Amino acid sequence: QNYEMQNLLAALRGEYISSSLGGDTIRKGSDVLPTGSNFYSLDPRTVPDKTAWQIGSKMADEMLAAYYAEHGCFPETVGTVLWSTETMRTSGQTLAMILRYMGLEPDWDSSKKFTGVKITPLENLNLTVNGVTIQRPRVDVLITISGLFRDTFSYTVGILDLAIKQVASLQESTDNNYVRKHYLQDLDKYTSSGMSFGDADFLAGARIFGPPPEAYGTGLGQLIPSTSKWDDDADLVDTYLSRMFYIYGSSVYGLNGLEAFKNQLKNVDATIMVRDNNYGLLDNDDVFQFLGGMTLAAKTLSGKDVDVYIADTQIKPHIETLGQFLSSEVRTRLLNPKWREGMLNDGFSGANHIASETGHLVAWDIVTPGAVADWI
Repeated sequence: QNYEMQNLLAALRGEYISSSLGGDTIRKGSDVLPTGSNFYSLDPRTVPDKTAWQIGSKMADEMLAAYYAEHGCFPETVGTVLWSTETMRTSGQTLAMILRYMGLEPDWDSSKKFTGVKITPLENLNLTVNGVTIQRPRVDVLITISGLFRDTFSYTVGILDLAIKQVASLQESTDNNYVRKHYLQDLDKYTSSGMSFGDADFLAGARIFGPPPEAYGTGLGQLIPSTSKWDDDADLVDTYLSRMFYIYGSSVYGLNGLEAFKNQLKNVDATIMVRDNNYGLLDNDDVFQFLGGMTLAAKTLSGKDVDVYIADTQIKPHIETLGQFLSSEVRTRLLNPKWREGMLNDGFSGANHIASETGHLVAWDIVTPGAVADWI
Protein backbone atom coordinates (compact mmCIF):
# COMPACT_ATOMS: atom_id res chain seq x y z
CA GLN A 1 0.00 0.00 0.00
CA ASN A 2 1.11 3.55 -0.68
CA TYR A 3 -0.38 7.01 -0.54
CA GLU A 4 1.48 8.55 -3.46
CA MET A 5 -1.43 9.35 -5.76
CA GLN A 6 -3.72 10.24 -2.86
CA ASN A 7 -1.22 12.68 -1.39
CA LEU A 8 -0.19 14.05 -4.78
CA LEU A 9 -3.78 15.10 -5.37
CA ALA A 10 -4.01 16.45 -1.84
CA ALA A 11 -0.87 18.53 -2.43
CA LEU A 12 -2.31 19.94 -5.65
CA ARG A 13 -5.33 21.02 -3.60
CA GLY A 14 -3.00 22.77 -1.18
CA GLU A 15 -3.76 20.39 1.66
CA TYR A 16 -1.42 19.26 4.43
CA ILE A 17 0.76 16.18 3.77
CA SER A 18 2.02 14.35 6.83
CA SER A 19 5.77 13.74 7.08
CA SER A 20 7.77 10.56 7.60
CA LEU A 21 11.31 9.27 7.19
CA GLY A 22 12.55 8.66 3.66
CA GLY A 23 15.18 6.14 2.64
CA ASP A 24 15.88 2.79 1.02
CA THR A 25 12.78 0.57 1.15
CA ILE A 26 14.92 -2.58 1.33
CA ARG A 27 17.15 -1.46 4.20
CA LYS A 28 14.56 0.52 6.16
CA GLY A 29 11.24 -0.81 4.96
CA SER A 30 9.44 -0.60 8.29
CA ASP A 31 10.52 3.02 8.69
CA VAL A 32 9.81 4.35 5.20
CA LEU A 33 6.71 2.39 4.14
CA PRO A 34 4.05 3.15 3.10
CA THR A 35 5.38 5.76 0.67
CA GLY A 36 3.67 8.96 -0.33
CA SER A 37 4.49 11.11 2.69
CA ASN A 38 6.31 14.43 2.78
CA PHE A 39 9.57 12.72 3.60
CA TYR A 40 12.68 13.99 5.30
CA SER A 41 16.12 12.34 5.34
CA LEU A 42 17.75 12.54 8.76
CA ASP A 43 19.44 14.83 11.24
CA PRO A 44 23.09 15.07 10.04
CA ARG A 45 24.21 15.30 13.66
CA THR A 46 23.10 11.70 14.33
CA VAL A 47 25.61 10.01 11.99
CA PRO A 48 27.42 7.80 12.46
CA ASP A 49 25.01 5.99 14.73
CA LYS A 50 26.00 2.98 16.85
CA THR A 51 25.02 0.38 14.26
CA ALA A 52 26.97 2.16 11.55
CA TRP A 53 29.95 2.36 13.91
CA GLN A 54 29.86 -1.40 14.53
CA ILE A 55 29.71 -2.17 10.81
CA GLY A 56 32.09 0.54 9.60
CA SER A 57 34.79 -0.12 12.19
CA LYS A 58 34.63 -3.84 11.35
CA MET A 59 35.01 -3.05 7.63
CA ALA A 60 38.03 -0.84 8.32
CA ASP A 61 39.70 -3.57 10.36
CA GLU A 62 38.99 -6.22 7.72
CA MET A 63 40.41 -4.03 4.96
CA LEU A 64 43.59 -3.34 6.92
CA ALA A 65 43.96 -7.05 7.67
CA ALA A 66 43.50 -7.89 3.99
CA TYR A 67 46.10 -5.31 2.97
CA TYR A 68 48.57 -6.60 5.58
CA ALA A 69 48.07 -10.19 4.46
CA GLU A 70 48.86 -9.13 0.89
CA HIS A 71 51.78 -6.77 1.52
CA GLY A 72 53.20 -7.57 4.97
CA CYS A 73 52.64 -3.98 6.12
CA PHE A 74 49.80 -1.55 6.67
CA PRO A 75 48.84 1.21 4.23
CA GLU A 76 50.05 4.63 5.31
CA THR A 77 47.07 6.42 3.75
CA VAL A 78 43.67 5.12 2.71
CA GLY A 79 41.67 7.18 0.21
CA THR A 80 37.94 7.34 0.93
CA VAL A 81 34.81 8.69 -0.75
CA LEU A 82 31.98 10.34 1.19
CA TRP A 83 28.60 10.63 -0.52
CA SER A 84 25.53 12.21 0.96
CA THR A 85 22.97 9.59 -0.13
CA GLU A 86 25.15 6.67 0.98
CA THR A 87 25.69 8.35 4.36
CA MET A 88 21.94 8.80 4.76
CA ARG A 89 21.16 5.20 3.80
CA THR A 90 23.80 3.61 6.03
CA SER A 91 23.70 6.20 8.83
CA GLY A 92 27.40 6.81 8.38
CA GLN A 93 29.27 3.56 7.69
CA THR A 94 32.02 5.34 5.73
CA LEU A 95 32.38 7.92 8.49
CA ALA A 96 32.86 5.08 10.95
CA MET A 97 35.54 3.55 8.74
CA ILE A 98 37.40 6.86 8.54
CA LEU A 99 37.41 7.25 12.32
CA ARG A 100 38.54 3.67 12.85
CA TYR A 101 41.45 4.02 10.42
CA MET A 102 42.81 6.90 12.52
CA GLY A 103 42.26 5.07 15.80
CA LEU A 104 39.27 7.15 16.89
CA GLU A 105 35.82 6.42 18.26
CA PRO A 106 32.68 8.56 17.92
CA ASP A 107 31.51 10.45 20.97
CA TRP A 108 27.73 10.83 21.32
CA ASP A 109 25.80 13.05 23.68
CA SER A 110 22.68 12.03 25.60
CA SER A 111 20.47 12.65 22.57
CA LYS A 112 22.62 10.35 20.39
CA LYS A 113 24.19 13.21 18.45
CA PHE A 114 27.74 12.83 17.16
CA THR A 115 29.60 15.61 18.96
CA GLY A 116 33.27 14.66 18.66
CA VAL A 117 35.76 11.83 18.96
CA LYS A 118 37.59 9.81 21.57
CA ILE A 119 41.17 8.63 21.10
CA THR A 120 41.65 4.87 21.07
CA PRO A 121 44.97 4.04 22.80
CA LEU A 122 47.58 2.53 20.47
CA GLU A 123 47.76 -0.63 22.58
CA ASN A 124 44.08 -1.26 21.77
CA LEU A 125 44.57 -1.00 18.01
CA ASN A 126 45.07 -4.70 17.41
CA LEU A 127 44.22 -6.86 14.40
CA THR A 128 44.31 -10.60 13.91
CA VAL A 129 45.92 -11.60 10.62
CA ASN A 130 46.23 -15.31 9.78
CA GLY A 131 45.77 -16.17 13.44
CA VAL A 132 48.41 -13.73 14.67
CA THR A 133 47.50 -10.61 16.69
CA ILE A 134 49.31 -7.51 15.45
CA GLN A 135 49.31 -3.97 16.80
CA ARG A 136 48.61 -1.56 13.99
CA PRO A 137 49.37 2.15 13.59
CA ARG A 138 46.98 5.04 13.17
CA VAL A 139 46.40 5.11 9.42
CA ASP A 140 46.15 8.43 7.58
CA VAL A 141 43.08 9.17 5.48
CA LEU A 142 42.39 11.21 2.37
CA ILE A 143 38.71 12.14 2.34
CA THR A 144 37.09 13.14 -0.94
CA ILE A 145 33.53 14.42 -0.72
CA SER A 146 30.78 14.89 -3.26
CA GLY A 147 29.14 18.24 -3.79
CA LEU A 148 25.95 16.99 -2.19
CA PHE A 149 27.82 15.78 0.91
CA ARG A 150 29.39 19.23 1.16
CA ASP A 151 25.93 20.78 1.03
CA THR A 152 24.19 18.48 3.51
CA PHE A 153 26.88 17.44 6.00
CA SER A 154 28.86 20.59 6.76
CA TYR A 155 28.45 19.81 10.48
CA THR A 156 30.16 16.43 9.96
CA VAL A 157 32.92 17.92 7.81
CA GLY A 158 33.77 20.24 10.70
CA ILE A 159 34.03 17.42 13.23
CA LEU A 160 36.16 15.29 10.88
CA ASP A 161 38.55 18.18 10.25
CA LEU A 162 39.04 18.81 13.97
CA ALA A 163 39.50 15.07 14.58
CA ILE A 164 42.26 14.86 11.97
CA LYS A 165 44.07 17.80 13.53
CA GLN A 166 43.71 16.18 16.95
CA VAL A 167 45.38 12.97 15.74
CA ALA A 168 48.16 14.93 14.01
CA SER A 169 48.96 16.70 17.29
CA LEU A 170 49.27 13.51 19.37
CA GLN A 171 52.75 13.12 20.86
CA GLU A 172 53.31 9.67 19.36
CA SER A 173 56.01 8.13 17.24
CA THR A 174 55.52 8.64 13.52
CA ASP A 175 56.01 4.88 13.16
CA ASN A 176 52.69 4.44 14.97
CA ASN A 177 50.86 7.55 13.74
CA TYR A 178 50.88 8.06 9.98
CA VAL A 179 48.62 11.12 10.23
CA ARG A 180 51.29 12.86 12.30
CA LYS A 181 54.06 11.49 10.07
CA HIS A 182 52.64 13.03 6.91
CA TYR A 183 51.63 16.24 8.70
CA LEU A 184 55.19 16.81 9.91
CA GLN A 185 56.68 15.95 6.52
CA ASP A 186 54.41 18.41 4.73
CA LEU A 187 54.86 21.07 7.39
CA ASP A 188 58.62 20.91 6.90
CA LYS A 189 58.25 20.97 3.11
CA TYR A 190 56.00 24.04 3.14
CA THR A 191 57.98 26.04 5.68
CA SER A 192 61.25 25.21 3.90
CA SER A 193 59.81 26.73 0.73
CA GLY A 194 59.26 30.03 2.56
CA MET A 195 55.60 29.63 3.49
CA SER A 196 54.46 31.11 6.80
CA PHE A 197 53.96 28.64 9.65
CA GLY A 198 50.23 29.40 9.81
CA ASP A 199 49.66 28.63 6.12
CA ALA A 200 51.96 25.61 6.24
CA ASP A 201 50.18 24.23 9.31
CA PHE A 202 46.82 24.60 7.60
CA LEU A 203 47.83 22.92 4.34
CA ALA A 204 49.77 20.13 6.08
CA GLY A 205 46.66 19.25 8.08
CA ALA A 206 44.19 19.38 5.16
CA ARG A 207 42.62 16.00 4.41
CA ILE A 208 39.10 16.82 3.14
CA PHE A 209 38.82 17.77 -0.54
CA GLY A 210 35.94 18.17 -2.97
CA PRO A 211 34.48 20.15 -5.85
CA PRO A 212 34.31 23.96 -5.74
CA PRO A 213 31.33 25.40 -3.81
CA GLU A 214 29.19 25.88 -6.92
CA ALA A 215 29.96 22.57 -8.65
CA TYR A 216 29.26 18.83 -8.48
CA GLY A 217 31.11 15.78 -9.80
CA THR A 218 34.67 15.16 -10.91
CA GLY A 219 34.18 15.81 -14.63
CA LEU A 220 35.27 12.27 -15.57
CA GLY A 221 31.72 11.07 -16.10
CA GLN A 222 31.39 13.46 -19.03
CA LEU A 223 34.99 13.29 -20.29
CA ILE A 224 35.67 9.55 -20.51
CA PRO A 225 32.82 8.73 -22.96
CA SER A 226 33.98 11.62 -25.18
CA THR A 227 37.10 9.80 -26.32
CA SER A 228 38.02 12.47 -28.86
CA LYS A 229 38.53 14.98 -26.02
CA TRP A 230 41.36 13.17 -24.23
CA ASP A 231 44.48 11.28 -25.25
CA ASP A 232 45.85 9.52 -22.18
CA ASP A 233 45.65 9.10 -18.40
CA ALA A 234 47.31 12.47 -17.85
CA ASP A 235 44.30 14.24 -19.37
CA LEU A 236 41.93 12.33 -17.09
CA VAL A 237 44.03 13.02 -13.99
CA ASP A 238 44.25 16.73 -14.84
CA THR A 239 40.46 16.88 -15.10
CA TYR A 240 39.99 15.06 -11.79
CA LEU A 241 42.48 17.30 -10.01
CA SER A 242 40.99 20.49 -11.45
CA ARG A 243 37.57 19.59 -10.04
CA MET A 244 38.48 18.09 -6.66
CA PHE A 245 41.30 20.16 -5.10
CA TYR A 246 39.17 22.45 -2.93
CA ILE A 247 39.73 22.18 0.83
CA TYR A 248 36.86 21.91 3.31
CA GLY A 249 36.96 21.90 7.09
CA SER A 250 35.83 23.44 10.35
CA SER A 251 36.86 26.95 9.35
CA VAL A 252 37.33 26.74 5.59
CA TYR A 253 34.90 26.28 2.70
CA GLY A 254 36.22 25.56 -0.77
CA LEU A 255 39.75 26.98 -0.55
CA ASN A 256 42.21 26.34 -3.38
CA GLY A 257 44.51 23.51 -2.27
CA LEU A 258 45.89 21.89 -5.42
CA GLU A 259 49.42 21.23 -4.16
CA ALA A 260 48.14 19.94 -0.81
CA PHE A 261 45.75 17.60 -2.65
CA LYS A 262 48.57 16.28 -4.83
CA ASN A 263 50.78 15.69 -1.81
CA GLN A 264 48.06 13.69 -0.06
CA LEU A 265 47.30 11.65 -3.17
CA LYS A 266 50.97 10.65 -3.42
CA ASN A 267 50.68 9.03 0.03
CA VAL A 268 47.66 6.88 -0.86
CA ASP A 269 48.34 3.13 -0.79
CA ALA A 270 44.74 1.93 -0.96
CA THR A 271 41.29 3.29 -1.72
CA ILE A 272 37.88 2.08 -0.58
CA MET A 273 34.19 2.82 -0.97
CA VAL A 274 31.00 1.42 0.54
CA ARG A 275 28.39 -0.25 -1.64
CA ASP A 276 25.31 -0.74 0.48
CA ASN A 277 22.27 -1.50 -1.69
CA ASN A 278 21.18 -2.92 -5.04
CA TYR A 279 23.09 -0.27 -6.95
CA GLY A 280 26.52 -1.60 -7.84
CA LEU A 281 29.52 -0.22 -9.73
CA LEU A 282 27.96 -0.17 -13.19
CA ASP A 283 24.56 1.45 -12.64
CA ASN A 284 25.86 4.99 -13.09
CA ASP A 285 29.05 6.94 -13.69
CA ASP A 286 29.45 8.26 -10.14
CA VAL A 287 31.44 5.38 -8.66
CA PHE A 288 34.08 5.17 -11.36
CA GLN A 289 34.54 8.92 -11.47
CA PHE A 290 34.96 9.31 -7.67
CA LEU A 291 36.60 6.05 -6.55
CA GLY A 292 38.22 5.31 -9.90
CA GLY A 293 39.30 8.90 -10.44
CA MET A 294 40.97 9.12 -7.04
CA THR A 295 42.72 5.79 -7.58
CA LEU A 296 44.00 6.80 -11.02
CA ALA A 297 45.24 10.16 -9.71
CA ALA A 298 47.00 8.56 -6.73
CA LYS A 299 48.66 5.92 -8.91
CA THR A 300 49.75 8.48 -11.53
CA LEU A 301 51.18 10.98 -9.04
CA SER A 302 52.95 8.43 -6.84
CA GLY A 303 54.07 6.01 -9.53
CA LYS A 304 53.06 3.03 -7.34
CA ASP A 305 50.24 0.51 -7.42
CA VAL A 306 47.15 1.36 -5.38
CA ASP A 307 44.91 -1.40 -4.00
CA VAL A 308 41.18 -0.79 -4.41
CA TYR A 309 38.57 -2.27 -2.07
CA ILE A 310 34.80 -2.35 -1.80
CA ALA A 311 33.11 -2.56 1.61
CA ASP A 312 30.05 -4.58 0.62
CA THR A 313 27.42 -3.99 3.31
CA GLN A 314 24.36 -5.01 1.32
CA ILE A 315 23.58 -8.21 3.24
CA LYS A 316 26.50 -9.62 5.25
CA PRO A 317 29.16 -6.91 5.52
CA HIS A 318 32.52 -7.99 4.09
CA ILE A 319 35.51 -6.66 2.18
CA GLU A 320 36.19 -7.47 -1.47
CA THR A 321 38.73 -6.17 -3.91
CA LEU A 322 37.38 -4.00 -6.70
CA GLY A 323 38.15 -6.80 -9.16
CA GLN A 324 36.17 -9.36 -7.15
CA PHE A 325 33.16 -7.08 -6.82
CA LEU A 326 33.22 -6.13 -10.50
CA SER A 327 33.49 -9.74 -11.64
CA SER A 328 30.52 -10.75 -9.50
CA GLU A 329 28.44 -7.87 -10.82
CA VAL A 330 29.26 -8.67 -14.46
CA ARG A 331 28.36 -12.35 -13.96
CA THR A 332 25.02 -11.59 -12.33
CA ARG A 333 24.03 -8.81 -14.71
CA LEU A 334 25.65 -8.29 -18.10
CA LEU A 335 26.44 -12.00 -18.59
CA ASN A 336 23.24 -13.24 -16.98
CA PRO A 337 20.65 -14.17 -19.69
CA LYS A 338 17.72 -13.69 -17.31
CA TRP A 339 18.90 -10.17 -16.40
CA ARG A 340 19.34 -9.24 -20.06
CA GLU A 341 15.92 -10.65 -20.95
CA GLY A 342 14.35 -8.68 -18.14
CA MET A 343 15.99 -5.51 -19.38
CA LEU A 344 14.95 -6.10 -22.99
CA ASN A 345 11.36 -6.67 -21.88
CA ASP A 346 11.36 -2.97 -21.05
CA GLY A 347 12.10 -2.12 -24.65
CA PHE A 348 14.17 0.98 -25.36
CA SER A 349 14.68 1.78 -21.68
CA GLY A 350 16.08 -1.67 -20.92
CA ALA A 351 18.34 -1.72 -23.97
CA ASN A 352 19.63 1.72 -23.03
CA HIS A 353 20.42 0.47 -19.51
CA ILE A 354 22.41 -2.47 -20.91
CA ALA A 355 24.37 -0.07 -23.10
CA SER A 356 24.93 2.23 -20.14
CA GLU A 357 26.30 -0.55 -17.91
CA THR A 358 28.59 -1.70 -20.74
CA GLY A 359 29.90 1.84 -21.13
CA HIS A 360 30.56 2.12 -17.41
CA LEU A 361 32.47 -1.18 -17.49
CA VAL A 362 34.69 0.26 -20.22
CA ALA A 363 35.23 3.35 -18.05
CA TRP A 364 36.37 1.13 -15.14
CA ASP A 365 38.85 -0.56 -17.47
CA ILE A 366 40.24 2.89 -18.27
CA VAL A 367 40.61 4.23 -14.72
CA THR A 368 41.54 0.93 -13.01
CA PRO A 369 42.58 -1.48 -15.79
CA GLY A 370 43.91 -4.14 -13.43
CA ALA A 371 40.50 -4.55 -11.79
CA VAL A 372 38.69 -5.70 -14.94
CA ALA A 373 39.54 -9.37 -15.50
CA ASP A 374 40.73 -10.50 -18.93
CA TRP A 375 37.79 -12.90 -19.29
CA ILE A 376 35.40 -9.97 -19.03
